[in-house]
Parts: sequence; structure tokens; C-alpha cells
Amino acid sequence: FTGKKRVVKFAGHFHGWHEGLEVGVGDPYEAVAEAGQLQEVVDLVALCPPNNIEAVRAALAEGDVAAIILEPTGGHFGTVPVADGFLAQLREEATKSGAVLIFDEVVTGFRVAPGGAQEHYSVTPDLSTFAKILAGGLPGGAVAGRADIMSFLATKDSPEATRQTKMHHPGTFNANPLSAVAGVAMLSSLVDGKSIDFANAQAAKLRHGMNETLAREGVAWKVYGQHSDWKIFYGADAPPSDGDDQSVSEVPWQRLDGKFPRQSRALRQAMILRGIDFNGARALVGTCHTDEVVEDTLSGFAEAVKAVKEEGLS
Repeated sequence: FTGKKRVVKFAGHFHGWHEGLEVGVGDPYEAVAEAGQLQEVVDLVALCPPNNIEAVRAALAEGDVAAIILEPTGGHFGTVPVADGFLAQLREEATKSGAVLIFDEVVTGFRVAPGGAQEHYSVTPDLSTFAKILAGGLPGGAVAGRADIMSFLATKDSPEATRQTKMHHPGTFNANPLSAVAGVAMLSSLVDGKSIDFANAQAAKLRHGMNETLAREGVAWKVYGQHSDWKIFYGADAPPSDGDDQSVSEVPWQRLDGKFPRQSRALRQAMILRGIDFNGARALVGTCHTDEVVEDTLSGFAEAVKAVKEEGLS
């Protein structure tokens, strides 16, 4: 479509196990081939620090960038939150350079808003990718976007034109009727936004309550998040002052995206002993998380934090 080859992506942003984009996802955030990757493919990626518009402009100045891709709430569903105004800046720079702006909405689509992060932030990309809840828990994914780009998937008027210009996209689960029916049912339940609002509210209760526990116990962690999720930053300089002390805007992005295995494993194991599980770093919230579940989670979290603290692992 653009006649160009390079892709701008951001350190810490994950776009699936795709050879051309599994670059700079974790420390040391370098565009270096991993086991099984071709360096020639990795070399086509321009890796930029998150929220750094000057780095993006420098990459675009080379004149060979075909696309810019990112998770629109920030890497790993906002572990490093997107800066205010950054998406609008990307939209402007992509338009000026002719690069295709791609939002990876695999997680954010239909969770942040019925129309995804692009609706929430009022920034329209050229292409969007969707999956997970799109198919109601069954295998499925989709690409949506501008008609002039999507037309490359269309069958043309003649066999010769089709052969020369149509992009092939075979797949085991293409047009899977079960996935389609499940997806229609799921998306129909989200269209009014009420489920999204409920999940956001429940997540906010969890973040507030967890930070109250950390403040009370004097543990220098911080729970934060933006939508229907919560994340734990184990490297805070001080405990939260109260439940509303959730800002991580001043934390360097590499530290915010860092791993703290000693603390995260200890907390996860302590939570499991109390009948609660998460991955040790973050969790998503849904309509199944009723007030009773929130109360049980906060109670278990308080006990787990105290246990971890007593073991000297906080």
C-alpha cells in the first residue's frame, strides 16, 4: 500500500508472537533478534521509547516507514500508560508522512469503550486489530480499517487482477460460524456500555482498597490502572498516602515496566493460599466481579500483604 517496509513500534508494547513485531518487548528493550528470529526481519523495525514523539519523528524522517503500531492505552494494557495527547500526535505525524497508523486493540477493543480505545480517546487509526472478546471466548480475530487499505483483501473483477493484487488470507478459523455467533452475542451485550462501566467501577474499588491496605501496612508498592484493570508497581519509593494515591506518571518507563519477581511471586502465592489468583503483576476485571467478590479480594489482599511483609519479602 505504501511501497515502504519499516514499521515503528514502541518498547514494551506486545503484538503477539509475530516475528516482525516481537521486538523490544522486554528488558533490555533492544531491536536484536531473539532465538528463532531473522535479524533481517528485526532490522525492519524502528523501535522507539513509549510516549516519545521526537523519536517517532526522527524515524519518520528517514522516509521509509510504512506503518506505526501500538497498544493505544500503553504497553501491556497500560502498564506504561499512554501520555495525554500522544495518540493525537501520532495521528498527525502518520498523516503527514503517509504512514499507516495501527491500533492493536486485541485487549482494549470493547473493554475500554464499546468502540475501543479509539472511541475513548477520539483518535481514529487507519487499521485496527481485534481478538479475544471479539469472538466471545472462541478462536477469532479481525482487522478493520480504511476501505482503500482493506480493498487489498477483496476479490477483483478479473482473475488476473485478483492474482496480481489480492492479498491471500487463508486460516483455519476464517468464517467460523461458532465464533461468529458467540461474538455477536458477546458484542451485543456490550454495545450500550453498561457492562464496561460496571467493570471499570469494580476495578476502581479494587485499586482504591488495595492502596488503602498498602498505606496502612506501610508497604512501598502502588496499585494503579485506568480502566477495568489493576496493576501493581513493586518499586515505589514510598507507600501510597491513601487509596487515591495511584499516580505513576513520574516513574521512569523502564522501571514501571520492570519485573519484580521476588515480590510478585510472594504476593501471588500468598493470594493463592487465600483462594485468589492473578499473574503477580496485573489483573483484568469483568462483570463476574461482584461487590462480594471485590470484598473477598480486598480481604485476601490485606491478609496476603501482611503475610508477605512479615516474611520480609515486601
